[in-house]
Amino acid sequence: MDEVDAAEILRSRWFECKDSIPSARIVFAMCPFCGKGDRIRLLPDAQEMGGLADENYSAAWKRLAGSTRSPGICGFCLNVVLVSETGVLMPGME
Repeated sequence: MDEVDAAEILRSRWFECKDSIPSARIVFAMCPFCGKGDRIRLLPDAQEMGGLADENYSAAWKRLAGSTRSPGICGFCLNVVLVSETGVLMPGME
């Protein structure tokens, strides 16, 4: 699976479970999709999701996460982004 496919899996699962997903950390950064300086909610990994995460979510999260970045979702446009210390990127753009 490529990063764009992984982002869509995370986004879909987030929409299905958003009211049940544990509170996530919020970072204030500019979204590369919509340009808003809105809140970006870091998406929890499969362990933090508990029973809400399936194998697809776990694989997608691992595909996008790394030692220097974490997947998140923009609070305005609801696109999945990659948050790192150096900025916020679109999946598949590295």
